[in-house]
Amino acid sequence: MSLFKKTQQLDLVGIGDIVVDTFIELIDAWIESDGPEKNRELCMSFGDKLPYKEEVTVYGEGNAINATHAAHRLGLKTAIITDLGDDDLSRQCLKHLKGAGIETAGITFHKNKTTNHNFVLRYKQDRTILVHHNEYRYTLPKNLKISAKWIYLSSLSKNSLDYHSEIINFLKRNPETKLAFQPGTFQIKLGAEKLAELYKMSEIFFCNKEEAQKILNTTETEISKLLEMMHGLGPKIVVITDGPAGAYV
Repeated sequence: MSLFKKTQQLDLVGIGDIVVDTFIELIDAWIESDGPEKNRELCMSFGDKLPYKEEVTVYGEGNAINATHAAHRLGLKTAIITDLGDDDLSRQCLKHLKGAGIETAGITFHKNKTTNHNFVLRYKQDRTILVHHNEYRYTLPKNLKISAKWIYLSSLSKNSLDYHSEIINFLKRNPETKLAFQPGTFQIKLGAEKLAELYKMSEIFFCNKEEAQKILNTTETEISKLLEMMHGLGPKIVVITDGPAGAYV
Protein backbone atom coordinates (compact mmCIF):
# COMPACT_ATOMS: atom_id res chain seq x y z
CA MET A 1 0.00 0.00 0.00
CA SER A 2 1.46 3.32 -1.03
CA LEU A 3 1.80 6.22 1.35
CA PHE A 4 0.34 8.64 -1.16
CA LYS A 5 -2.21 7.48 -3.69
CA LYS A 6 -1.06 7.90 -7.27
CA THR A 7 -4.46 9.37 -8.07
CA GLN A 8 -3.95 12.04 -5.41
CA GLN A 9 -2.43 15.00 -7.22
CA LEU A 10 -0.26 16.95 -4.80
CA ASP A 11 0.95 20.45 -5.53
CA LEU A 12 4.02 20.40 -3.29
CA VAL A 13 5.87 17.79 -1.24
CA GLY A 14 8.45 19.08 1.22
CA ILE A 15 11.53 16.94 1.92
CA GLY A 16 13.83 17.91 4.77
CA ASP A 17 14.47 17.70 8.48
CA ILE A 18 11.88 18.96 10.92
CA VAL A 19 13.14 20.54 14.13
CA VAL A 20 11.86 21.84 17.42
CA ASP A 21 13.01 25.41 18.06
CA THR A 22 13.36 26.77 21.59
CA PHE A 23 13.77 30.55 21.60
CA ILE A 24 15.65 32.00 24.58
CA GLU A 25 15.73 35.79 24.98
CA LEU A 26 18.98 36.84 26.64
CA ILE A 27 19.42 39.74 29.05
CA ASP A 28 23.06 39.84 30.24
CA ALA A 29 24.95 39.65 26.94
CA TRP A 30 26.90 41.96 24.67
CA ILE A 31 28.40 42.14 21.20
CA GLU A 32 32.15 42.32 20.47
CA SER A 33 33.97 42.75 17.15
CA ASP A 34 37.58 42.89 18.34
CA GLY A 35 38.63 39.48 17.00
CA PRO A 36 41.20 39.04 14.19
CA GLU A 37 38.46 38.78 11.56
CA LYS A 38 36.41 41.63 13.07
CA ASN A 39 33.28 39.48 13.06
CA ARG A 40 30.45 40.38 15.43
CA GLU A 41 30.47 37.94 18.34
CA LEU A 42 27.83 37.23 20.95
CA CYS A 43 29.45 37.34 24.39
CA MET A 44 28.36 36.20 27.86
CA SER A 45 30.23 35.79 31.13
CA PHE A 46 31.77 32.32 31.26
CA GLY A 47 30.84 30.12 34.23
CA ASP A 48 28.09 32.42 35.54
CA LYS A 49 24.41 31.70 36.12
CA LEU A 50 22.82 33.98 33.54
CA PRO A 51 19.19 35.13 33.73
CA TYR A 52 17.04 35.21 30.61
CA LYS A 53 13.82 37.06 29.85
CA GLU A 54 11.64 34.30 28.40
CA GLU A 55 11.64 30.92 26.65
CA VAL A 56 9.27 29.77 23.90
CA THR A 57 9.25 26.35 22.20
CA VAL A 58 7.83 25.92 18.70
CA TYR A 59 7.18 22.44 17.29
CA GLY A 60 7.50 21.39 13.65
CA GLU A 61 9.92 23.97 12.24
CA GLY A 62 12.43 23.84 9.38
CA ASN A 63 12.87 25.11 5.84
CA ALA A 64 10.97 22.30 4.10
CA ILE A 65 8.00 22.27 6.46
CA ASN A 66 7.82 26.08 6.48
CA ALA A 67 7.52 26.07 2.69
CA THR A 68 4.95 23.28 2.91
CA HIS A 69 2.94 25.24 5.48
CA ALA A 70 3.01 28.36 3.32
CA ALA A 71 1.80 26.44 0.26
CA HIS A 72 -0.95 24.79 2.30
CA ARG A 73 -2.18 28.16 3.55
CA LEU A 74 -2.43 29.29 -0.07
CA GLY A 75 -4.85 26.45 -0.69
CA LEU A 76 -2.43 24.00 -2.32
CA LYS A 77 -2.40 20.25 -1.62
CA THR A 78 0.78 19.50 0.33
CA ALA A 79 2.62 16.70 2.14
CA ILE A 80 5.89 16.32 4.02
CA ILE A 81 8.53 13.58 3.83
CA THR A 82 10.73 13.81 6.90
CA ASP A 83 12.37 11.90 9.74
CA LEU A 84 11.69 12.22 13.46
CA GLY A 85 12.86 10.50 16.60
CA ASP A 86 10.64 8.43 18.86
CA ASP A 87 10.11 10.79 21.76
CA ASP A 88 7.73 13.36 23.22
CA LEU A 89 9.04 16.04 20.86
CA SER A 90 8.17 13.94 17.80
CA ARG A 91 4.65 13.37 19.10
CA GLN A 92 4.22 17.10 19.64
CA CYS A 93 5.46 17.74 16.08
CA LEU A 94 3.03 15.18 14.66
CA LYS A 95 0.14 16.74 16.58
CA HIS A 96 1.10 20.18 15.29
CA LEU A 97 1.36 19.05 11.65
CA LYS A 98 -1.93 17.18 11.70
CA GLY A 99 -3.59 20.18 13.28
CA ALA A 100 -2.29 22.32 10.43
CA GLY A 101 -3.78 19.95 7.84
CA ILE A 102 -0.43 18.70 6.46
CA GLU A 103 -0.36 15.14 5.05
CA THR A 104 1.93 13.22 7.45
CA ALA A 105 2.00 9.71 5.94
CA GLY A 106 5.55 10.35 4.71
CA ILE A 107 7.04 10.75 8.20
CA THR A 108 9.48 8.06 9.36
CA PHE A 109 9.92 7.61 13.12
CA HIS A 110 13.28 6.22 14.28
CA LYS A 111 13.37 4.13 17.43
CA ASN A 112 15.99 5.03 20.04
CA LYS A 113 16.57 8.39 18.31
CA THR A 114 15.66 11.86 19.49
CA THR A 115 14.01 14.60 17.45
CA ASN A 116 16.13 17.48 16.18
CA HIS A 117 16.08 20.30 18.73
CA ASN A 118 17.61 23.72 18.08
CA PHE A 119 18.13 26.53 20.57
CA VAL A 120 17.75 30.08 19.31
CA LEU A 121 19.54 32.68 21.43
CA ARG A 122 17.84 36.04 20.91
CA TYR A 123 19.62 39.25 21.82
CA LYS A 124 18.09 42.59 20.78
CA GLN A 125 17.30 42.43 17.06
CA ASP A 126 19.61 39.49 16.25
CA ARG A 127 19.64 35.76 16.95
CA THR A 128 22.21 32.99 17.09
CA ILE A 129 21.04 29.42 16.45
CA LEU A 130 22.55 26.37 18.13
CA VAL A 131 21.86 23.69 15.50
CA HIS A 132 21.73 19.95 16.04
CA HIS A 133 20.86 17.40 13.33
CA ASN A 134 20.50 13.75 14.27
CA GLU A 135 21.99 11.38 11.72
CA TYR A 136 18.92 9.37 10.79
CA ARG A 137 19.11 6.49 8.33
CA TYR A 138 17.53 8.44 5.50
CA THR A 139 15.56 6.70 2.77
CA LEU A 140 12.45 7.52 0.81
CA PRO A 141 9.42 5.69 2.25
CA LYS A 142 8.94 2.22 0.78
CA ASN A 143 6.44 1.88 -2.06
CA LEU A 144 6.33 5.65 -2.36
CA LYS A 145 3.90 6.61 -5.10
CA ILE A 146 3.08 10.25 -5.48
CA SER A 147 2.02 12.54 -8.25
CA ALA A 148 3.42 15.92 -7.31
CA LYS A 149 3.93 19.11 -9.25
CA TRP A 150 6.80 20.22 -7.01
CA ILE A 151 9.29 18.85 -4.51
CA TYR A 152 10.75 21.40 -2.11
CA LEU A 153 14.07 20.00 -0.86
CA SER A 154 15.95 21.59 2.00
CA SER A 155 18.00 20.99 5.14
CA LEU A 156 19.23 17.46 5.89
CA SER A 157 22.04 16.09 8.06
CA LYS A 158 25.62 15.52 6.89
CA ASN A 159 25.10 11.75 6.40
CA SER A 160 22.45 12.31 3.70
CA LEU A 161 24.54 12.06 0.51
CA ASP A 162 23.05 8.70 -0.56
CA TYR A 163 19.58 10.03 0.23
CA HIS A 164 20.13 12.84 -2.28
CA SER A 165 20.90 10.19 -4.90
CA GLU A 166 17.54 8.54 -4.13
CA ILE A 167 15.79 11.85 -4.63
CA ILE A 168 17.64 12.44 -7.91
CA ASN A 169 16.56 9.01 -9.18
CA PHE A 170 12.95 9.73 -8.16
CA LEU A 171 13.01 12.99 -10.13
CA LYS A 172 14.44 11.21 -13.16
CA ARG A 173 11.61 8.66 -13.03
CA ASN A 174 9.05 11.44 -12.62
CA PRO A 175 10.08 14.26 -14.98
CA GLU A 176 6.72 15.96 -14.49
CA THR A 177 7.79 16.82 -10.93
CA LYS A 178 9.80 20.05 -10.64
CA LEU A 179 12.43 20.67 -7.97
CA ALA A 180 12.81 23.69 -5.72
CA PHE A 181 16.08 23.45 -3.77
CA GLN A 182 17.05 25.47 -0.68
CA PRO A 183 20.20 23.89 0.76
CA GLY A 184 20.72 23.77 4.50
CA THR A 185 23.96 24.08 6.45
CA PHE A 186 25.24 20.55 5.88
CA GLN A 187 24.12 20.42 2.23
CA ILE A 188 26.18 23.55 1.61
CA LYS A 189 29.16 21.93 3.34
CA LEU A 190 28.85 18.90 1.05
CA GLY A 191 29.86 21.21 -1.78
CA ALA A 192 28.41 21.92 -5.21
CA GLU A 193 30.35 19.09 -6.87
CA LYS A 194 28.81 16.30 -4.79
CA LEU A 195 25.31 17.69 -5.38
CA ALA A 196 25.97 18.80 -8.98
CA GLU A 197 23.01 16.84 -10.40
CA LEU A 198 20.61 18.44 -7.94
CA TYR A 199 21.75 21.92 -8.91
CA LYS A 200 21.26 21.06 -12.59
CA MET A 201 17.79 19.61 -11.96
CA SER A 202 16.60 22.60 -9.90
CA GLU A 203 13.81 24.62 -11.44
CA ILE A 204 14.16 27.17 -8.62
CA PHE A 205 17.11 27.58 -6.25
CA PHE A 206 17.09 29.62 -3.02
CA CYS A 207 19.91 30.85 -0.77
CA ASN A 208 21.19 34.02 0.84
CA LYS A 209 24.25 36.03 -0.11
CA GLU A 210 26.61 34.44 2.43
CA GLU A 211 25.46 30.94 1.49
CA ALA A 212 26.04 31.69 -2.20
CA GLN A 213 29.63 32.73 -1.41
CA LYS A 214 30.21 29.45 0.46
CA ILE A 215 28.66 27.31 -2.30
CA LEU A 216 30.67 29.08 -5.01
CA ASN A 217 33.82 29.34 -2.87
CA THR A 218 34.15 33.01 -3.72
CA THR A 219 34.59 36.36 -2.01
CA GLU A 220 32.45 38.04 -4.67
CA THR A 221 29.96 40.44 -3.07
CA GLU A 222 27.97 41.74 -6.05
CA ILE A 223 24.55 40.08 -6.06
CA SER A 224 24.29 40.29 -9.86
CA LYS A 225 27.57 38.41 -10.31
CA LEU A 226 26.66 35.82 -7.66
CA LEU A 227 23.39 35.24 -9.50
CA GLU A 228 25.23 34.61 -12.75
CA MET A 229 27.73 32.28 -11.10
CA MET A 230 24.99 30.30 -9.33
CA HIS A 231 22.96 30.15 -12.52
CA GLY A 232 26.02 28.57 -14.11
CA LEU A 233 25.64 25.55 -11.81
CA GLY A 234 22.39 24.70 -13.57
CA PRO A 235 19.29 26.05 -11.78
CA LYS A 236 16.80 27.70 -14.16
CA ILE A 237 15.73 30.35 -11.63
CA VAL A 238 18.06 31.56 -8.87
CA VAL A 239 16.91 33.55 -5.85
CA ILE A 240 19.59 35.14 -3.63
CA THR A 241 18.46 37.22 -0.69
CA ASP A 242 20.49 39.99 0.93
CA GLY A 243 18.85 41.01 4.17
CA PRO A 244 15.21 42.02 3.60
CA ALA A 245 15.84 42.49 -0.13
CA GLY A 246 16.15 39.82 -2.77
CA ALA A 247 16.96 39.30 -6.41
CA TYR A 248 16.44 36.61 -8.98
CA VAL A 249 17.60 35.52 -12.42
